[in-house]
Amino acid sequence: MKHSMKLLTLLLTGVLILSVVPCDGVQAAAEERSVTVIDGTGAADSLQICRVGDRLYYLDAEGLVSCAPDGSDRQVISNQTGTLFTDGETLFRGTQSKITRLYPDGTEETILKVSPLVNEGAFAIMNTMDHFAARDGQIYYVLTMAQDYELWTVGTNGSDDRRICSICPPEREILGLYLFEDLEGVYVQFSNEDGTGWSLIRVE
Repeated sequence: MKHSMKLLTLLLTGVLILSVVPCDGVQAAAEERSVTVIDGTGAADSLQICRVGDRLYYLDAEGLVSCAPDGSDRQVISNQTGTLFTDGETLFRGTQSKITRLYPDGTEETILKVSPLVNEGAFAIMNTMDHFAARDGQIYYVLTMAQDYELWTVGTNGSDDRRICSICPPEREILGLYLFEDLEGVYVQFSNEDGTGWSLIRVE
């Protein structure tokens, strides 16, 4: 009976040990797996990080920065600002008036340029670009007009710049432009008119 009690105690102790030690081990392993890759100095709400080839690119307070995926070999390429986006092969930069192709050395090639103001009779209306995405040789962007927001597209070589459709009135706010892998169409997210929510539409 005494041997049985000892064996039961050992078994219970073993179970308790096994149920505690792995938890500590998992926590320690998780801490070991967490490694800081980039310590950025730009505003977090306007940060875009793109991967092209074996490099990461992002816009920081210093400008356009490139680094290896582990954060090493960090290089400030230029003092450019705007919105970074990629089709997976090429790095692009969008501003309110221009879309450019960026090269690893920081030089850029203009793909599309628009006038920020368009004259209509005696009035000048805003005509600016925002929210960019690219896929399959096409760049999609939102053109902000005085009357409404419009979805446009242009080839990555600068050809065939054309309007696709009107999205929503200017009283609303465009929140995002998305291209999802294996899903057809362009998805546009915008705020509701009363400001209490948002809508997501798909443009074929």
